[in-house]
Amino acid sequence: MAIDAWGLKRLMQDLEVVLRALATGDEPPSAESLTHPSERLDFEQSAAGVKRSQESVRYWTQQLALFRPASCPESGNAPESPRFKEVWLKSKAVSVAAHCLASP
Repeated sequence: MAIDAWGLKRLMQDLEVVLRALATGDEPPSAESLTHPSERLDFEQSAAGVKRSQESVRYWTQQLALFRPASCPESGNAPESPRFKEVWLKSKAVSVAAHCLASP
């Protein structure tokens, strides 16, 4: 699974809800009640989402214009390798929760 920061936050929130229900003996929530990536996509493609994106681009363009490369010392270190980290999580509880999340 590949996931960005927003997706990781949502996944952790959904997993917490499912694990809490399982730990207390309650019925896990239905998959429909949990967050789906398409909800984020729907927002990003909406007028409000496009406006927010445009505002973000304007903001960061302004911020980057203030940056002077000479104000930062040059690094003598090579970039980390690998640049992208791979993380593994092995957990029976997460496996059960992921199955509950994926079930219709």
